[in-house]
Amino acid sequence: MMWDLNYFKYYFLKLVKVPFDEQKLEDDFNTLVQFLLGAGSDYLCTATFQSRNIMLIQGEPWFIDYQGGRKGPLQYDIASLLYDAKASVPESIREMLLEHYLDILENYYPVDRKSFHQFYTGSS
Repeated sequence: MMWDLNYFKYYFLKLVKVPFDEQKLEDDFNTLVQFLLGAGSDYLCTATFQSRNIMLIQGEPWFIDYQGGRKGPLQYDIASLLYDAKASVPESIREMLLEHYLDILENYYPVDRKSFHQFYTGSS
């Protein structure tokens, strides 16, 4: 998580010269990471679940690029896909797809939707 947050800092904020207090940002990063670690991370994450790694073959989705696979929270891959900048998914579709994801997930794993949403949105 810290790698992703620092990537945002160095390859967005600093490049476009957004003014920020570096120490306060680091403190916020640490607070966010500590909160998100409560989600649990014993699930397979591809860490590259983005639109460019989904191919349609005869109308069926095929997933590619698992080289970054590791353990992580359930929220990571679905958030990566639904907020993929190249996909430009409208908010109403994001919500529908997230609920569909949770419906399917519940066939394999019991899900506390309230807790899932808290960690997905980063809010308590």
